Amino acid sequence: MKSLLLITALLFNVAAFSNEVSDGKKSNKLQAAKTELKSLFDASKPFTKGTVVALIAFDAEGKGTIKEIDSSDESLRLLVEKKIASKSFRNIKNETIRLAVDFRK
Repeated sequence: MKSLLLITALLFNVAAFSNEVSDGKKSNKLQAAKTELKSLFDASKPFTKGTVVALIAFDAEGKGTIKEIDSSDESLRLLVEKKIASKSFRNIKNETIRLAVDFRK
């Protein structure tokens, strides 16, 4: 396991799920969102290790905009920004989340 990328969704709090959605649907939606974010970084194997923490706002079409970002390495920050900007998410819409990504060698 030379290159291992662990995605940790620390405090993966979704700001406002619809009130009319049941708890079971909320859980399924949250799990689908976590899976979608994790798969976004599975193929990325950077040469450096470190962490990136970002506050991301998603619009009605699932496009993410990074509001705040903190990183231990500039190249990791650029990688996360590129990945978030390049994808339109299906399971995260009209939400703001805090994403923590831990890159390990």
